[in-house]
Amino acid sequence: MKIYFTLFLLMVIISPKLSAGDDWVQKNPSTKPTARNEHAMCYISSGRVLLFGGYDGSSYLQDTWVYDVNSNTWTQLSIDTPPGVRSETGMAYIGNNQAILFGGKNSYAKLGDTWLFSYNSSNNTGTWTLKILAEGGGDHPYHRAAHAMAYAGNDDVILLGGVDYDGGKRQDTWHYDLTTNTWTQKADASIVIQDHSMCYIGGTKILWHGGATSDGSYGGTNIYDLSNNTWILKTSSDDLKLFESSSAYMGGDKVLLFGGVKTNGYRSDITWIYDESENTWTQDNNSTAPSARA
Repeated sequence: MKIYFTLFLLMVIISPKLSAGDDWVQKNPSTKPTARNEHAMCYISSGRVLLFGGYDGSSYLQDTWVYDVNSNTWTQLSIDTPPGVRSETGMAYIGNNQAILFGGKNSYAKLGDTWLFSYNSSNNTGTWTLKILAEGGGDHPYHRAAHAMAYAGNDDVILLGGVDYDGGKRQDTWHYDLTTNTWTQKADASIVIQDHSMCYIGGTKILWHGGATSDGSYGGTNIYDLSNNTWILKTSSDDLKLFESSSAYMGGDKVLLFGGVKTNGYRSDITWIYDESENTWTQDNNSTAPSARA
């Protein structure tokens, strides 16, 4: 389970390209969401990040917040009809100040609904719209939690893996197209996976790293290309066997990964940078960094 924390930390990048000089800066705005874990976050607009839901140790949540990097402020948005309370949901930016949310879990069940968040950056307001109320399987993903989602360019999002309503780990890949409001099943991953990290890496590609399989922690890095519907294993390392880590696209062909749970059960405080052109992970030795977490 992911650890609780009361301070939210963001990475400030002063250059489009990552280098050894980049560092972590702790931000401590006066107003902020309550401590929680298993929440969802994604980019939503220039300099702004969206947060939804999670679990605070006693209750599942359904609050919506936007963080503004430039003003260092969190704002809780007033939402008339938000998605129901949940944690371990998947959420990803889908272009034009919008995000897609799918599934998750609450006290009673795994969920399978699809929601669209639309953000108005001029007045810092937003709305949630139910796009698909799914029952069972069929032409949409099964109800699940602990899956991952990532933007894939245009108005497309990719979903991978997770744990379904029967408790089984999944290896299925799904493509959501906002224009047609449809889910389409794509090529399966090579293994079942949950609690993995996934992010956009340019063009129509997404990067998936780590996670938990039926045999334990996974240290592989895979790239999926929507244009040709293929998963390719790029590299694998025992040092990067992590689940519940977080990753983010940093521009160019680089991805940043932080934290996660190691094979020994301890949480990591290491920052890694993946360079697709060189197909390498490099540990970034920061002078300051968030505490170990997942």
